[in-house]
Amino acid sequence: MGTDHAVYDKALYGEAVCLWHEISASKERVEKAQAFINQILHSKPSGTLAPYVLKNLSRIEELRDYDGDQANLEKAQAYYRDVLDGKFNGTIVDEVAFYYAGTWVQKLERPDSVEVGVSFLLEYLDKNPNNPYATALSLESVPKITLLLWNYVIEPSPRRTTKLIIYDDFYN
Repeated sequence: MGTDHAVYDKALYGEAVCLWHEISASKERVEKAQAFINQILHSKPSGTLAPYVLKNLSRIEELRDYDGDQANLEKAQAYYRDVLDGKFNGTIVDEVAFYYAGTWVQKLERPDSVEVGVSFLLEYLDKNPNNPYATALSLESVPKITLLLWNYVIEPSPRRTTKLIIYDDFYN
């Protein structure tokens, strides 16, 4: 099957996702997955798979997949913004909005990071009230959204917990 075959990109994407999600992730597997994903993105930057591969590139940058891996939140946010910039539509964009908001919760160097993430999410949901994620939340309940973003963060720390309490008290 050649690279111009109708299912080539889907097969390559499937292999990339499998490589990335295999148990006992390694730097080599993650880099191979990134290479496959980038190949799809460069060949069809506006194709139907583009927002999905951008989301996966974001997730790879955001998460620590193997021992010694470092998260790159700025790069993850840049990929997420590429999905959110208006070129794409569908529930993938709604999903990416949540992931993007969650990256702000992880930015401990910014004292207002939780507020930035929640503000972005509330504004997004206000502009897109009919998406499936908005209907799953009570928009009158900011603490639910805060907790959603909070639960998104891996490895809670006392600093994050304190930040959540302060933020929650701010709105109540």
